[in-house]
Amino acid sequence: MKFSLAIDKMKAADVGRAAGHNCRLHPTASQLPQGSWFTDKGRHEVVAWRPDVIAKAKGLSKRKDAVVAISIVLQVGNQSDWREKETADCPEGRPKGGRNNKDAITTMGQLAKAARDWANKEFGEENVVGVDLHTDESSPHVHVVVTPIKDGKLQAKVWLDGAARCAKLRKRAHQEVLKYIECEYVPGQAGGAPHDPEQAAGRIGRIARRDKALNEREANLNEREEALFEREAEIAEREVALYQREQILKKRESDLDALAEQVATSTPEALRNRNKRLQELINELPESLIRDLSDKDLRQSIRTEQQSSKNKNGYERN
Repeated sequence: MKFSLAIDKMKAADVGRAAGHNCRLHPTASQLPQGSWFTDKGRHEVVAWRPDVIAKAKGLSKRKDAVVAISIVLQVGNQSDWREKETADCPEGRPKGGRNNKDAITTMGQLAKAARDWANKEFGEENVVGVDLHTDESSPHVHVVVTPIKDGKLQAKVWLDGAARCAKLRKRAHQEVLKYIECEYVPGQAGGAPHDPEQAAGRIGRIARRDKALNEREANLNEREEALFEREAEIAEREVALYQREQILKKRESDLDALAEQVATSTPEALRNRNKRLQELINELPESLIRDLSDKDLRQSIRTEQQSSKNKNGYERN
């Protein structure tokens, strides 16, 4: 079986909640129906809760956010080590060997004793707030609450400053438990989290796993929605680009039409037609209008053109 140890730093406001949970002053969400407990009591007091130890730690606190206590959960094995598989008549899974199994009770007692001895050795018996064995949840485990007092001061960093110190703390705890129970500890691993709902047996575990599945589905839908928004934005950008290209093409088409018209009016045939019409206009000018022109050279040029046209027409008829 694997050994695990979970750690939680507690400020002054957190201590009351820990007392309520550990001492079972009220029902908790992690509790299973009584018929699924490993023992009849569900909670076994190993070291009675001592408010005076907490009061001393609070008196040493110089900041509101100071760590006045450390909550530790020690566990050996997981749910599959302690329970049968879920069944229709017992959705939580029956305790292996039945309720109040002597071998299981012996192991749980050894875990509780090891946890108490380690806490006294590690933190000092005078700093142990309480030790409780819980047998009313998915797996039996021991709650230990201590105050991190060293040399008359609150110094949680002595034990918890960084991953390396936490790992050493777990290793020392494992060595103490190993004196009583054969178990494995893998350094570098987190060691588990207390009251992980997804690992719980029965209805609590099913609800937690269902919630997780729903959360994952919601996250997936959010990702798909975000992808659709990005796709819509991309399509809108493409529509703008296409509209701009369309306007450019229309302008080019208009320019080409104008150029084609200009080219059409510049052909030899077009030029000949234009010159012919101009000659007709000159020939149609009456003499009275020509005499009124103030420019003598212009009058002479028009008369010359009219005479030339008459001579040409007469020649073509002959």
